[in-house]
Amino acid sequence: MFLIKLAVSLFIGLLVGLERDESWKNKKRPLEYSPSSKFTFIRRDIPARGLGGVRTFLLLSLLSFLSGIALKGGLWQLFLLMGGAVVGLIMISYLLNYFDKNTFGLTTELGIFTLVSLNILLALDYLAIREVLLLGALTSLLLSFRTEFRAVVSALSRREIKEILEFAVVVFVILPWLPNKDITLSEILGNYKTFFSLGPFAEIVVINPFKLWLVVVFISVLNFTGYFLAKLFESTKSMLLLGIMGGLVSSTTITELFAMKLRGIAVKSRLFKESLVIVLVANAVSFLRIPLVVLGASAGNPVIFREIVKILALMFVTGVLLAWAISKLLKDIGTESREVRQIFIKLFKSPLVLSNSLKFAFVFLLISIITQIGRIFAGQMGIVATVLLSSFTGMDAVSIILARAGGVLITYKMAAVLLVVATVMNLYAKVFLAILLKSYSFAARLLIAFTIMSLPAILLVV
Repeated sequence: MFLIKLAVSLFIGLLVGLERDESWKNKKRPLEYSPSSKFTFIRRDIPARGLGGVRTFLLLSLLSFLSGIALKGGLWQLFLLMGGAVVGLIMISYLLNYFDKNTFGLTTELGIFTLVSLNILLALDYLAIREVLLLGALTSLLLSFRTEFRAVVSALSRREIKEILEFAVVVFVILPWLPNKDITLSEILGNYKTFFSLGPFAEIVVINPFKLWLVVVFISVLNFTGYFLAKLFESTKSMLLLGIMGGLVSSTTITELFAMKLRGIAVKSRLFKESLVIVLVANAVSFLRIPLVVLGASAGNPVIFREIVKILALMFVTGVLLAWAISKLLKDIGTESREVRQIFIKLFKSPLVLSNSLKFAFVFLLISIITQIGRIFAGQMGIVATVLLSSFTGMDAVSIILARAGGVLITYKMAAVLLVVATVMNLYAKVFLAILLKSYSFAARLLIAFTIMSLPAILLVV
């Protein structure tokens, strides 16, 4: 077991060391520094270097692992001596190589401390071998993501950073204090309920503050993730990626923006064909979001998920193949029109989190109440009618309500069928939206394309 642990220790040291060596090797040019002259033996023409590479990190792993063995054997004096030596060397190296040359950064140092801690915990048997391997690989991965993290941060505006902070406060400060209790219409009216003949409406659940906001947080996290994935690739020149970005942010918004742009545009024009490809890909990507929402809303219950995932996956594939077929009519597919880029600039200027979350909360609450009223009046048919009409507003709220109703108010099979039908109706709602925006040629093409995309659902449901 000792040899296995030693091999693991050296392996994670090798992972981190390779990443650090690669990081410094890939510098495009030597960095220029302005020494502060605190230490006269540091020359101006020698750039700062990293705190170590493969050999250094292998030795650090070995030293920290042995220090953990020493502590496990009761030799705490040796542990303090070895640990103190590591800390002291890091501090001296940082002071000489960074402070005197007026550069600041703790990434490598924190990576070293993480590596040392993992090896000590491994030696002391506080972490299993598989856990150490996982954390070691994760450390190396995080260290290697410097360029990607900086690309995301540099792409953020001040408004977006402010909205991220607002979202964090709402989630981590407000959510834990909300009561997890179903509040009925009877409880809201209180003493005034005697003035009304509520009947069966008295037990309608108007709101559960905690569950409502938990749903909002879940949807916002999906939007949040999709938005920043799209921001990461915002400078792309690929129509495929532009469509994926649109699907991650909002397929309805993308359809609306292009419908407005294509009013009066010739069907045979490049812009029209590009727009159709992007909208089809965006709507196809939205099919992959629905199963995730269902799985999250049903607290991991896979029954409805299993019923719908194959159908929606086939719809996704059909949409992508259709977009690919249309794209073959275009030449120079890698560069999109200036008008397309302008549409995406508008998309990224839309509000990020908080205002969208509040709107979704209102829509979800309204649909939930109407669904309960429909069930009182018409039983399961009332639920069916409410859900199908609600699909015109979007699929997130409908997906959550059906995920929770499955196995309780309606059967799992019925919930799955309703969800697929609602997805198809949501596509046709976008066609109707294009007609309202007077983009008739675009609406006609969307009608044909969405009908083809819906064929897997129609065939499998029937």
